Amino acid sequence: MLIGSFGPWVKVLGISASGTDGHNDGWLVVGAALIGALLLFTRRTSHATGVWLLLAGLSGAAVTVYDRHQVSSAISDAGPLGQGLAQVGWGLNLAMAASISLGISGLVWLNKGT
Repeated sequence: MLIGSFGPWVKVLGISASGTDGHNDGWLVVGAALIGALLLFTRRTSHATGVWLLLAGLSGAAVTVYDRHQVSSAISDAGPLGQGLAQVGWGLNLAMAASISLGISGLVWLNKGT
């Protein structure tokens, strides 16, 4: 999530913008990633840890899925020329996949019965 937040979220004509450029969406994902990492590396065994992991994953996923939809919509609204010049960056895809993975790890944590 952290690497994806600073990676390119959109690329236009070879110029890219990360999630932390120009708006705060990427910083929200950074915060969720830091909370998730802190919880995972402290190895708390409480039920609340799973809940917080799930919430951090869901918040990161909500931000990235929303932004990916916005970027994809803007590209498709630009027509064939825009679709040829712009694309969703790998950073947004990585942040989205990592956020979903963190949410799944929270569910697994909750299901293991601690």
